[in-house]
Amino acid sequence: MQKDLAYVDELLEASRKDLTPRGVYLTWAVIGAVGFTLVDFAHGWLNFYWVVAAPLGVAASCTMAIRHGRKLGQAGSSVGKRQALQWFGLLVSLGLSFLLVFMNHLSWEGFGELALLLVALGFWQSGIHLEREFLWIGLGTAAAFVVLVCSDFRYEWTCLGLVWAAALGLAGLVREGARASQRQ
Repeated sequence: MQKDLAYVDELLEASRKDLTPRGVYLTWAVIGAVGFTLVDFAHGWLNFYWVVAAPLGVAASCTMAIRHGRKLGQAGSSVGKRQALQWFGLLVSLGLSFLLVFMNHLSWEGFGELALLLVALGFWQSGIHLEREFLWIGLGTAAAFVVLVCSDFRYEWTCLGLVWAAALGLAGLVREGARASQRQ
């Protein structure tokens, strides 16, 4: 009986710390690197890319998270539902922000900066309510927003995309390393 309780306790502890699989971090690292680079090199494809890539990225992330949760023994995780609602809310707010452009309240350039600010807020809030690693990504994205708004240098979006991708990739790898050391 004691062994069974220890096993359940171990599962619960792992499920609290092990929310987002590494694949989610890496998926968004790639999506962001490509999407931000398009601003500088293939602006004509930018809207199409994000309209397709963002929902596909959300779907892939949800699929990976559900599988990951089941692997940890979570049949129906309220945390997973909160995560899905958090990121779905960001996706909806980004979609609704298009109205500002279509109604001529905001330029396309301004929309890109607003989208970055909303993404920063999404990561920050996720870091507060779900996973602490996202706080740093949110803070870094907010800093990138300030740099974009206050400066004008060539390939700034590409630089942002590569740094953002590196940060997400590193966060995913560090998290995976921490998980491996916890298992030992």
